[in-house]
Amino acid sequence: MASIQKRGKDTYLLVAEAGNDPNGKRNRRTKTVKAKNKTEARKLLAEISDRS
Repeated sequence: MASIQKRGKDTYLLVAEAGNDPNGKRNRRTKTVKAKNKTEARKLLAEISDRS
């Protein structure tokens, strides 16, 4: 699961799930990026999701 949240002008917060730790707590990878639009932010999110 992944999400995109608009934070400001041309700024998006990207969140990608990275599995669970041994205690069952979710691990999430987050990154704030500059992108011209949501489509560009989705491409960056795909890159982050692949690394998770």
